[in-house]
Amino acid sequence: SDQKRIEARVRWGLPTDASVVLTLSRLTPAKGVHLLLHSWVRVLERVPNAYLWIVGEGHASYTEPLSRMVTNLGLGDHVRFHGGVDRGQVSDCHAAADLYVLPTLADEGHPLSLLEAMSSGLACVASDCPTVSELHGGAVDLVPDPNRQDAFVEPVTRLLLDPDARSTLGRKARAQILERFTLDTYLQDLSSFFERQLPSNRGGAR
Repeated sequence: SDQKRIEARVRWGLPTDASVVLTLSRLTPAKGVHLLLHSWVRVLERVPNAYLWIVGEGHASYTEPLSRMVTNLGLGDHVRFHGGVDRGQVSDCHAAADLYVLPTLADEGHPLSLLEAMSSGLACVASDCPTVSELHGGAVDLVPDPNRQDAFVEPVTRLLLDPDARSTLGRKARAQILERFTLDTYLQDLSSFFERQLPSNRGGAR
């Protein structure tokens, strides 16, 4: 609810009247946070109260250039580097946000950070990785070419400006998790997959 979102923002020291976009992951070049920062000036042109909340840790060789980019682009009032959080605090990060973004440049396989955000009922924008596209098409707003300049501007601003669309996408995301990706279901699928591999592996050994 709006009230719980405000309460979570107070706990984190976030502006209560902003449109908060969360990205939560290890900070490495492959995760693509620099793409969001590079485009944030364009986002602010359409959504002046947009606030990028970057949660995660990384090596100084990447995080220090990110900080300089924020300064050089004049984004100090619109971007916050939070650092890492404990696993038990992740859901409270989701509770404070309006939108989750995964701007990865790598083939993530099945990114758990995206599953976590979806399970919180948070609308998600993600790079169009093969696995994400196959498993979550329709429940996540996919960006086909994250390397394209300002590729995330349109989906981020569109969802920030349309609360109904954002809410609908968040409900679809959570419903998909409850239907197909609860922990029990996930472990059953993994067990079934490995069991199917055993006969062929044993055959190969012979």
